[in-house]
Amino acid sequence: MEVVGDKRGKRERGFTDLKQEMIWIEWQTLAGAYSDDKLMIGEWFHDIIAQYTQPHRKYHNLEHIYQMILNHKHFVQELTYPKTVLFAVFFHDYEYDPKRGDNEEKSVEAFERCAEDLNLESDLIRDVSDMICATSSGHYTEEHESATDRSRDIHYFLDFDLAILGSNPVEYTLYARKIRQEYQHVPEQEFCERRAKIMSKFIDRKFVFGTREFRQFAEENARKNVTSEVQMLRGRAEHLGKCEGSGECVHVFVCQCVSVSQCVRVFVCQCVCVSVCLCICPCVSFCFS
Repeated sequence: MEVVGDKRGKRERGFTDLKQEMIWIEWQTLAGAYSDDKLMIGEWFHDIIAQYTQPHRKYHNLEHIYQMILNHKHFVQELTYPKTVLFAVFFHDYEYDPKRGDNEEKSVEAFERCAEDLNLESDLIRDVSDMICATSSGHYTEEHESATDRSRDIHYFLDFDLAILGSNPVEYTLYARKIRQEYQHVPEQEFCERRAKIMSKFIDRKFVFGTREFRQFAEENARKNVTSEVQMLRGRAEHLGKCEGSGECVHVFVCQCVSVSQCVRVFVCQCVCVSVCLCICPCVSFCFS
């Protein structure tokens, strides 16, 4: 493989060269269909890698893009415009700052700059922008309320992005923990309340997923996973509220794992609540009274 100016970018910790190589090949093939400027294509890939390897990204990183690309490859025959969907995969989380509320808009702007360099057609730019913006509105379209499967490209894209919801319970727990780490600046009770409100919307609607395939193999798991997380979050928020209200809480840090950085935080009052610390921790979160 030839990479002009070695523009593949740095390798994310825990992310294999093989995976990054595959991402590079997908990007080179996609962008190369619209431009012969290898240097420019390599520079954009360098920028993409730099964005998705930012240290605050624990879930919304290269591994997430890699998994979406795998789904794209698996369902590519079902897509009407596979290149459009793949551009959306690469740019939907290009800008990701949990402290901001305009990440999707900024990601669209980044894509539009790239589209100008690649001289993309206006229809493609519009469709990719619509897909990116759809991730800010609950990954929702009107078809989610219909038993009739429309399977438009935007639904496949949204389902690729939400695929983790339908994973096995262990993978889902790790995903939820990574999201908490990305929002470590938010106090725990506030996080639990806000996260529960956001996630409950997925199980309140008729279908989590928009395509027939994802409804068949992932809908049931997604509802179980999300329901379990929402119940846990609401329970934790309630207990934390009681702790704060009593004024008798004692915060104790106890190491229960191999690494000092892997610990749990214990709140002691009328009840005992054990929750994951903000470090990287494989411990299971639980709460009991």
